[in-house]
Amino acid sequence: MRHQCSLCHSLTYRDGRIKGNITNRQCTILCVEQGDSVYMFLDHNGKTAYKLSTPQKDLKQYAGEKVEIVGELDDQGKLIHVSKIKAIGDTGN
Repeated sequence: MRHQCSLCHSLTYRDGRIKGNITNRQCTILCVEQGDSVYMFLDHNGKTAYKLSTPQKDLKQYAGEKVEIVGELDDQGKLIHVSKIKAIGDTGN
């Protein structure tokens, strides 16, 4: 679950690396808590973002992590009705 937000954008280099000691996880949480963003799932190619039916407060634990989601995609292909979500590995952040 990664993102690109205006708040942390100022903390990144042009190649996407984050300046200083802020991790992708910290940046994601900061953006959501500041109201600039919501938790979403970004596919493995990093090209498609999906909203999740899971309450935002329950998604914080997965911020910036690689996850596996089981659920159903809505008819418009933009919302996943989540039945299960779990972290699947370290993102290196």
